[in-house]
Amino acid sequence: MKRFGLISIVLVAGLFLSACCGGGFGDIATRAIYPFESVNRAQVPENPPAPLQQQYLSVTVGTETLRIHVWYFTQADATKPVVIYFHGNGENLATMQRAGTFEKIASDFGTHVVGFDYPAYGRSTGLPNQATILAAASATLAWTKQNFANSPIHLWGWSLGAAVASQVASSPDVKKFALTSAWSSLKELANELFGGLVGLVPKEFFDANVWDSTIAASTITAFGIVTGK
Repeated sequence: MKRFGLISIVLVAGLFLSACCGGGFGDIATRAIYPFESVNRAQVPENPPAPLQQQYLSVTVGTETLRIHVWYFTQADATKPVVIYFHGNGENLATMQRAGTFEKIASDFGTHVVGFDYPAYGRSTGLPNQATILAAASATLAWTKQNFANSPIHLWGWSLGAAVASQVASSPDVKKFALTSAWSSLKELANELFGGLVGLVPKEFFDANVWDSTIAASTITAFGIVTGK
């Protein structure tokens, strides 16, 4: 399940910049895996373009309360399945909308569609790491269950989004899932791509960003598909 896309390119750039320009490898790794500052150059508007609707979710992680931004599309038939889409590390709601992600999923599969931004992405607040992103994902899943009560819930994650989706796919509320460009774990991926350079990244970074899809897979009972592209 070792796959990589944009995340590998960004990590290479981050490690190169750290060597040339100084700076802690932990900070560089964080910005490489979660490049929200560059991603957010595509500004998420205050209101989504029609027919998309939006919701803000309040999520508490430790002592911090985050605001997670959700966009969604509804079909006329309330019993249609709903797909929660987990975007890659180089996307936010604005780039998803520009790429036609909501429209394509809705038209190709005839489903409702829910998308959300990870902490620090778009209009979501906080900082990204495994704990905050999973809290946002779990809150989005709970909100979807409540607001699409007549719909089977399906998950679809790409790249980083595949790692996130794999962590919540074990929920009994999830009926199907698809993981695209998934990897086994973040550290395994990093070791495969960058070898000895990984030793320069502090252990604390990987402790806070394990993203082990292999372990998560052992707890999933829903029907799923894993692809490399």
